[in-house]
Amino acid sequence: MLGLAACDGAEAGSGGSTGGSGASASKEIVAFLPPASDPYPANWLKSATAEATKSGYTIRVVTEDSASAAQAQVQQVLGSGKLPALFVWWPIQPEAQVGSLAQLSASGVPVFQANQLPVAGSEKYLTAYVGVSDVEIGKIAGQAAIKARDALKKSGAQLTTPGGAVMVPNLPVGFGATKDRIAGFKSAIEGSGLTIVAEGNATGFSAQDAFTLTSQMIAANKSKGFDLVYAPEDDYAVGGIRALTQAGYKPGKNVEVIGGSCHGDDSTLKDKSQFNTIIQGAGLEGQFAMDRMLQYLKKPKVQDGQYVAPADADAVPKFPDTVSKLNIIPTPLVVAGDYPTAKLWGTPDTQWCTY
Repeated sequence: MLGLAACDGAEAGSGGSTGGSGASASKEIVAFLPPASDPYPANWLKSATAEATKSGYTIRVVTEDSASAAQAQVQQVLGSGKLPALFVWWPIQPEAQVGSLAQLSASGVPVFQANQLPVAGSEKYLTAYVGVSDVEIGKIAGQAAIKARDALKKSGAQLTTPGGAVMVPNLPVGFGATKDRIAGFKSAIEGSGLTIVAEGNATGFSAQDAFTLTSQMIAANKSKGFDLVYAPEDDYAVGGIRALTQAGYKPGKNVEVIGGSCHGDDSTLKDKSQFNTIIQGAGLEGQFAMDRMLQYLKKPKVQDGQYVAPADADAVPKFPDTVSKLNIIPTPLVVAGDYPTAKLWGTPDTQWCTY
């Protein structure tokens, strides 16, 4: 992830005659995005469009729902003869879409990847990355799991193992966040005494998908015992808590559910049956991503390394005037008791987390 090669001015992937701030430059940004039926990219786009409009840019969305569809759409856009100022690349199946990304890069137009960290072999085709770090979200969730384990011990709960045991109903196979979040989680709990007793993968991203998988995992692992359930996003926590409750557990009392990132339903945070969340606002990500892209179009230079935006509570921070190779949004940990009153960048977390 940190191996993205430095890119400056007219180097490959950083823009050519169509990018930058020249008088003849296009004022259009073409964004390859997942279907608008998914509320996360829809709200990302709403926020990004508002930022782009302030600087006189328009966003043309090309919807992609598979690697093969994206390949055809990339060829169509490149074959139109009208290149934009910048491409936004939000992969659906990252490993399978490196070839399409390479085609975009070869056009000479700057390419900014959004939302999912670059997979190995794709970095050289990107000008920069703007979005969330799922590895970092996994690490923060691991830190929350240690806090939750300690809270259970303090309350007098009898743990199934001395260090505590975790069950993980994970996201579907093949999704970038699936691998990144569990990798971050495992690195954070290493040496803590916490152990993972079971992992599974759901077939979809809804609370119902999580309910189905968690119910199956409870039945398979009840004899082993577990103290914590790590839900990689909060819709999974909602489904997991329903499954645990139906199986006779008391989330928040004799088992703790660790949230991965806030997404939609926050009812289990409000009733404290969920231990925590991690703030990942779709609107915040879209706002920050477009700010970095517009800054690049003003000053087409990219410095090596990573920039993580500060998690200021009361106002949007001032960002650097030079874009970094990796530009990451803040994803702070918030325990359930603090959630109703916490803020990020002057906006209540309750607004970032429900859309």
